[in-house]
Amino acid sequence: MPDRRRAWARALSIAASSPERRKAYADALDGITRALAEEKRVGDYLLDPAIPKPSKKDFLSSALGEKDEVFSRFCGLLVDKERCSLIPALAAVFRRIVDEEEGVARLLVEAAREPDSATIGRISEAWSRSTGARATVSTVRILPELIAGYRLRSGSVRIDYSIAGRLERLKRRLVLPLGSGPRGTGEGKDDLHAPTT
Repeated sequence: MPDRRRAWARALSIAASSPERRKAYADALDGITRALAEEKRVGDYLLDPAIPKPSKKDFLSSALGEKDEVFSRFCGLLVDKERCSLIPALAAVFRRIVDEEEGVARLLVEAAREPDSATIGRISEAWSRSTGARATVSTVRILPELIAGYRLRSGSVRIDYSIAGRLERLKRRLVLPLGSGPRGTGEGKDDLHAPTT
């Protein structure tokens, strides 16, 4: 089955007249996605067959905050093809396309408690250096169950520096049979401080 999300996102990226337009489209799609997540009635409105299609098209295209022929046509196609339910997924794909073009990395920092801005700045700078990204945009998610430390996620990469992660690695080691690690590989030794990816 073809990935409709990537096809729609790629088509909008190609149609955009400039990198600035692509970024504006990404922001608009993110705004629609937030509205869908925060207000159930927004999704109900877009999926209601009794609502005239022109009204839905105007509603979606207004997220850009300005008149733009390409974005208006794109929103019109979403409505005409009854693909409004794809918006959150294609918004995420489109944002990744824009980020790749701009050399931006998106990093999710999971922490047991709210870190200060200086700490997030240091983590973001370190991530940019290690990945070669021009910039790293970090968001924070609070997970008290991590106890302390951080868990970092970006795309398919996950690095766990949390106390909960270290305890889980220790637990896995403790249930291994004695001497089960191959000699010389370090298997079976204490790796409490080794992050997982």
